[in-house]
Amino acid sequence: MQFEIDTFPGLFVRVTQLGLLVIGCQFFQDADEVQALRPPVFRVYAPRHGWIAHDAWRLWRQVAATALRSDRMEIADGAARVAFELEAVEHRTLELCKAYAAQLRALVVRNEIEPYKRFEDLNSSPVLHSVHALFYELAVLRDYLAEFISRHVFAIYKDKTQPVRSMARLAALLRAQPGDDPLANDLLASTDRENPERGWLATLSAYRNLFTHIAPVSQIGTRMFTVQEQLALEGGGSLPVIYHPLPPDPIGQEKTRARQLPVRPLHRLGDGVCRPPAASRART
Repeated sequence: MQFEIDTFPGLFVRVTQLGLLVIGCQFFQDADEVQALRPPVFRVYAPRHGWIAHDAWRLWRQVAATALRSDRMEIADGAARVAFELEAVEHRTLELCKAYAAQLRALVVRNEIEPYKRFEDLNSSPVLHSVHALFYELAVLRDYLAEFISRHVFAIYKDKTQPVRSMARLAALLRAQPGDDPLANDLLASTDRENPERGWLATLSAYRNLFTHIAPVSQIGTRMFTVQEQLALEGGGSLPVIYHPLPPDPIGQEKTRARQLPVRPLHRLGDGVCRPPAASRART
């Protein structure tokens, strides 16, 4: 596609107007990057927030550098680890995008694009491994943040000497000491597993626990496939897209899948094409 834009941010505005979700962008700035002698910069993009992960990485690096100059080594160490994981999450996001791109390109080159299909091929494995790797890094980032917050914001410990090293432990301690701190309230809401409106961090953690302790993403339910369908563009036309559905209700699956093999049936439609239940078609 070609676009006429007045400013650089206009590119992302124009793409979003078409109905596409921008996940990130690679910036090629010289010949070495074009020739793959040095990796181009990749930044995760968040609509209305810009390069939020890169901006956070830069700020945490500044915290680490300032703490080093002040000889506050615990703060420097914690901030540097958070910064590293923010960079790792961006890298794993790029790996997942590349794995999906390779799988979709293979379909296009072989002229195997259809209105809708579920399939599995040799390109499925790198996608699934990339999904696992991304959830791993997100969970490490979550727990690094929990340790930093418990040490240097709330100054709470497991037993007065041992630091908190997981978000689950931090949430339990905050829940035992109710108060009106806005950060504490945000953490408790995001980690809430019991409320019907489950917190986003509780959902992320449940997926990580499923994939790490119970079974790979492809074996949580019955047989899972890559889905290829067409995405309608605003103003007309369509583009082929692919995604690997995440299993629905990860918190419920975490409780039941550890005790039994999956029994959820595939739904067969009248056209003879097996499709997952609507609730399970969440994109990664």
